[in-house]
Amino acid sequence: MRAVPDRPGAVTCTVVPPACAPGERTIAPARSTALLVCEPCSSDSFVLPADTTCTAWTTCVPGYAIRVDGTTTSDRACEECASGFYQPQKNQPTCPPWDDCAAGFIVGSNGTSTSSRTCTQCSLVRLRVHLGEIQVKSRTVR
Repeated sequence: MRAVPDRPGAVTCTVVPPACAPGERTIAPARSTALLVCEPCSSDSFVLPADTTCTAWTTCVPGYAIRVDGTTTSDRACEECASGFYQPQKNQPTCPPWDDCAAGFIVGSNGTSTSSRTCTQCSLVRLRVHLGEIQVKSRTVR
C-alpha cells in the first residue's frame, strides 16, 4: 500500500489500496495527487483483479444449461444437455427430460437438445399393431 496527500499541500495522507475491490473495475489508477477510482460492474458481468474492463457473462444458448452461476469476479459456465434432455431457452438452470408419450400415443419425432420429442396419437389400426395385434377382417389374431 502507499499513501497520497489528502489534497495538494496537505499535511496528512490517505492510504491507497493497491487495487479495486473484487467485482470493481479500475477507472483511474492512483497517482501522487489522486486516489484510485473504482466502479462496480453491472449485475450480469464480471471483472478480473486489476482489470479495467467488465466482461459480460457467457450466455448459455439453447441446448445448454447453467452449470455454475457467474459472480462479480468469475464467468458463468454452461453445460450441454445430456441425451434425453433439452433446453429451448437461453440461460436456464436445468435441462428437463423429453416428454413421455401417454398410452395411445407413439413417438412422432425424437427430441433434440433444444426440443422435446413429439407424440402422435395412434390410429386404431396402428394401435393394434403397436400392441401386437393384427386385425384380419373381423377377427383379431395375436
